[in-house]
Amino acid sequence: VYLPLAWLRDAGIDPDRMIERPAFSSGLGDVVRAVLAHADRLYRRAAPAIAALPASCRPAIHTARILYAEIGREIERQGFDSVSQRAVVQPRRKLEALFMALPAIAFSSRNAAGPALPATQF
Repeated sequence: VYLPLAWLRDAGIDPDRMIERPAFSSGLGDVVRAVLAHADRLYRRAAPAIAALPASCRPAIHTARILYAEIGREIERQGFDSVSQRAVVQPRRKLEALFMALPAIAFSSRNAAGPALPATQF
């Protein structure tokens, strides 16, 4: 289960039962919506830190960030149902997303978005 167990339980979803009999519900949709909103905040927060990475890996990391966010948009378009259908980003949409991101990849700045989160500190 790739969703926060506490969030599932708060929504009245038993993670073990969900694994045994996966089914979409409005409660699960609410959890997925919350996870995607949290991910979007982290994606925005990560942008300045990506600029501080070595130039050789910046484009790949930034591209991964964009494409994972686009998977989230596809799940959103599917009504937050990631159980009964797979979120697939079509090749054309991938290219469009990457094209729109080119300025950020090429001209990223190092303006920090705040201190590192405890989970990412080393």
